[in-house]
Amino acid sequence: MDICGEKMISYNLCGGRAIRKAVGITMLVFFLLVGNASSMPNSSSIGTAQVEGLPIPYENGLLDKFHISGRLDANGTHFEIKNSSYLNVTLDSSEPIYLTLESAPEMVTMRIESASSATSAKIILGRFLPHTTYHKYEDDYHNHTAFTTDANGSYTYTQDLSNKHLIFIQPRPSTKFINDSATGGDCTLIGTWNAAAKTCTLTTDLTETIQIDSNRITLDGSGHTMTGSGTGNGIYLLGKSVVTIKNLNVKQFSNGIYLYSSSNNNLTGNNASNNFDGIYLSSSSNNNLTGNNASSNGYSGISLSSSSNNMLSGNNASNNSLGIYLFSSINNTLSINNADSNNYYGIYLSSSSNNTLSGNNANSNNFDGIVVYSSSNNKIYNNIFNNTNNFYFYDSNINAWNTSKTLGTNIISSHYLGGNFWSNPNSNGFSQNCSDVNKDGICDSIYTLDANNIDFLPLAATRKLTGTISGKVRSR
Repeated sequence: MDICGEKMISYNLCGGRAIRKAVGITMLVFFLLVGNASSMPNSSSIGTAQVEGLPIPYENGLLDKFHISGRLDANGTHFEIKNSSYLNVTLDSSEPIYLTLESAPEMVTMRIESASSATSAKIILGRFLPHTTYHKYEDDYHNHTAFTTDANGSYTYTQDLSNKHLIFIQPRPSTKFINDSATGGDCTLIGTWNAAAKTCTLTTDLTETIQIDSNRITLDGSGHTMTGSGTGNGIYLLGKSVVTIKNLNVKQFSNGIYLYSSSNNNLTGNNASNNFDGIYLSSSSNNNLTGNNASSNGYSGISLSSSSNNMLSGNNASNNSLGIYLFSSINNTLSINNADSNNYYGIYLSSSSNNTLSGNNANSNNFDGIVVYSSSNNKIYNNIFNNTNNFYFYDSNINAWNTSKTLGTNIISSHYLGGNFWSNPNSNGFSQNCSDVNKDGICDSIYTLDANNIDFLPLAATRKLTGTISGKVRSR
């Protein structure tokens, strides 16, 4: 039994191999995501912080949590980020608040709400650049305040706490607005507006953010490119529904396409590359993401945070640090997506339950194919995992790794649906070598990932498999 290969249950047992592989990962990506272990946030200094975490081995061979660089979730009055690749900002509040604070390249984001009966608070921001002008947007890009920090890099203002607020702070302003009006808002400045169809079709490349201000709008990029300066959001939706974004290239923003509290929207045929996050859904539900390419982003290809009932189908999330990332998200469906060649993880489930993953490829040089952290009741079947380390669990309960044996073409083109195909580049994965006496394409034995996670119907190779091309299994 290869504990350090397919059964990667504890880095404690195979620290040597894990450390050698970690050292081999590009150092730029390592420092962007992990930073120095000694600079990890100290939860005792930020109240009752609950920081998103990923497992990662350290040189002492012990399992610890990998803290997302530049992010914390906490409640209290004093907050501090210590491991950002951008600004290690502080925030002090005169009243207790719940806060999600992120400091990504050239953008600080705050999700803030009262943790008491207070309806307002004095906020002191610290550790920004001194004597520097920043642009603060509250809830949307119309609500704009420019401020200049003092000699210590601080800024003080009064924050409304009667409602939740989402706040962006970035060093440069520039936004176009599209709405349901005679001209489509700014649409006629950047494209053509079809008022009957409520469709804005771009006729030029852009360097600005586009915020969509009305429901039932279609933004057709028509193959044009939005290029940011490493800050802000490429496309931003707040509380919008039945919006379609298609045929658009978005690159070099903090978030290529960002949906916040938005539902029943469609993202199709877009290319979000070379951003920090390619496509990011927060508190958003019932959206369809189909046929998008979210590759070569500094952090994630596609991220869902506190989002439910979304459909991700036919997307490519390759060559990122993380391919597809779900955090505190439930009842989502991921089908026929590629999560290949990501520096760390192909698919990552964190505090996420009742999701269905089927027909996906997590192949080719992901550090781990799939990571399941503090997540349960997910149904994960008919996927291909083809990595040196195909899976990793931490603090997780029972998940289902197969459906019932059903007649139908599975992901490796044999005749029954069941579990997953477990392979590795050395051709000695479980599915590549299991017994299949009756040649039904289902292994005769179960595949135990850990005590709570068992694939009872792992797929069996019916012919020699040599690798993958464009997410398809290649045979000879």
